[in-house]
Amino acid sequence: MHQKFYNSFLFILITILLSGCQEEKVSPREYPRLTTLEVTNITRSGAVFQAEVIYPGDGPITNHGFVWSDLSSPRLEFADRKSLGAKSGKGAFSVRVTSTLQKGKKYYVRSYATNSEYLVYGKEITFESQGSEPPVITEFSPQSGTIGDTVVIKGLGFSYLKTVNEVKFDTIKANIIALSDELLTIQIPHGLISKSPKAYVSVAGNMSSEDGFEITTPEIKDLKYSKISGSMIPRLINGLN
Repeated sequence: MHQKFYNSFLFILITILLSGCQEEKVSPREYPRLTTLEVTNITRSGAVFQAEVIYPGDGPITNHGFVWSDLSSPRLEFADRKSLGAKSGKGAFSVRVTSTLQKGKKYYVRSYATNSEYLVYGKEITFESQGSEPPVITEFSPQSGTIGDTVVIKGLGFSYLKTVNEVKFDTIKANIIALSDELLTIQIPHGLISKSPKAYVSVAGNMSSEDGFEITTPEIKDLKYSKISGSMIPRLINGLN
């Protein structure tokens, strides 16, 4: 009797142990499942973000990457981001972020993946930044303009967040109209004295090298008047800029 009870207990115990050693199965879902891993290689020039797709979902992953911010629960619409494009199947992915990180600041990072119907975020990871590299200006379009004109600054390492970017001509701050990580659309500010001011872009406290810009002023070449009610009123102005 005792032997029979012992054999039954041993059988149940072995069954439990074997079932606990089996690989965890992921329940099928229509949407992707992923997890954000710890941030590594945190240096003065950036950090490495890592994640893993555990289950790709029913359809192909159309885009995946990371979002980060100094506010919790970052989302694509309101955070800096790095998109890595489509992904086939499950597996790990990572990217080194070298801009938009301010020294000594705490950041919240989430991985994300999309398919034709869903946008899914991984868990949130926090880390303290040691800094990142400054942005780089590659081109102004156009290369000259008058006060109030719209100018597109092309470059690398800009932020998707307006508050993280700062553009100055000499010491005067310019208004940012539109932005991405490679383009900043700004208005030439009022109050400039120099016709060749130095332009700077600062991202997360990291300032780019200076780049020259030419300010042009309107030039009147021909002015014609018309007499209206006894007064001479300018009728036609020909000029430049």
